[in-house]
Amino acid sequence: MSQTWPITFNVDIGGIATDLDATPTLSSADASYGVKNTATGAVIVNDATSMTRLSAGRYSYTITVDAEANPDHADYATQYTYSVEWVLNGITSYTVIAHTTDAEETAVSITASYADLVNEIQDAFPDITSATKLARIIKNGYTMFLYPPEVVVNGRPVSGYKWSWASPLAVLNTIEEYDTGTVKVVEGDATVVLTGGTWPSWAEDATIVITDGDGDDYTFTVSERTDGANIELSSEWAGASDDTLAYEIHYHPDEYDLPAAFGGLEGGLTLISTESPTTSFPQLIVRPSDFVAQYAVADQNPSAPLYVSIVPDDFVGATGQRYRMLLWPQPDLNYAIGYRYNVNLDAMVAGQYHPGGPASAQMAKKCCLAAAELLQSGGAVGTYYNLAMQALATGIAHDISMRPSNLGPSQENSLAVSWDNRLADGFLYNGVDITV
Repeated sequence: MSQTWPITFNVDIGGIATDLDATPTLSSADASYGVKNTATGAVIVNDATSMTRLSAGRYSYTITVDAEANPDHADYATQYTYSVEWVLNGITSYTVIAHTTDAEETAVSITASYADLVNEIQDAFPDITSATKLARIIKNGYTMFLYPPEVVVNGRPVSGYKWSWASPLAVLNTIEEYDTGTVKVVEGDATVVLTGGTWPSWAEDATIVITDGDGDDYTFTVSERTDGANIELSSEWAGASDDTLAYEIHYHPDEYDLPAAFGGLEGGLTLISTESPTTSFPQLIVRPSDFVAQYAVADQNPSAPLYVSIVPDDFVGATGQRYRMLLWPQPDLNYAIGYRYNVNLDAMVAGQYHPGGPASAQMAKKCCLAAAELLQSGGAVGTYYNLAMQALATGIAHDISMRPSNLGPSQENSLAVSWDNRLADGFLYNGVDITV
């Protein structure tokens, strides 16, 4: 059965419905997809799919999902992301979030979109028409909002304040690579020959279980992947020679990519076995990469990880420096690793900013107006700047009131545990859910 999901959006300037300068198309910032399942990353609609003009300033596209043919896409209660690229008065805008409930749609409607910020600035300063200048003002305004200058909160100066939502909670799930088939073994020989197909690249670091002719299982670690058809076991096959024995090969990777906006750890990392959730593990210990690497290069006995290292990965022009997590020992089960991280807001694509709800939207607007005022006045502080500082002070006071309440250590004095009431909400930035 097919399900349909309409996407609509309106464009207005000063309350007047306004057509876009060009027909909008569904396209991500890197032109790789039009609509994507946020949860799975699967592409549902291809890049450059045209939107339909319904009326002045109103555009629509209807997603149709065949639930039987695409079971992974069937539940469109899951939030999807899509992008709309268009040109409006010289300003190019990209990511837009599509939501499936009225409440989510209402929340999005009161956030500060890029076009909305342009309108606010031009209403206050009609002579600012340059797209380049508008982009610079908005960037400066958001820098003021994201990294507030010193303000007075409840009679006390607060400088270098960091918003609570800039340290989201993330969960990394270790995974298990898994394969089955038949192999040829020779008595007294450590070589295992695959009957058909090709050994996966990760086989060299895997564990293999071979079932003999009597139905008994024998477990080995793989010491070498000689080529696509041959691997070497850690010890010789002691049973009878056979060319039709069943096998299962398992591998838990010890390296994992971190979110594109990852800008450093904040606090500890909690380890939970998803296969045995009641089992307790100590917090992972963060160590430099050279400390972990000296163990990782040696033969490993997979078990619950003890150490973690954050390792720089590729530098990507669109997202900045990427990082990965290195674990030791190599996981033996599927685990969930919970952690908080500092968001590298500068690593996100320019032009789209954190929605943040109505309170953040108002602060962002006021900071952008302050940035415009500073630019127009040659750096002289005026009314808009003072209004921005008042808004930031109010916002910081509210954010402080929502932070964790430390109730002290738990009853068992041997446990260094504190309880807090912090909400583990997801995090949206650039119109993208970057919570892992």
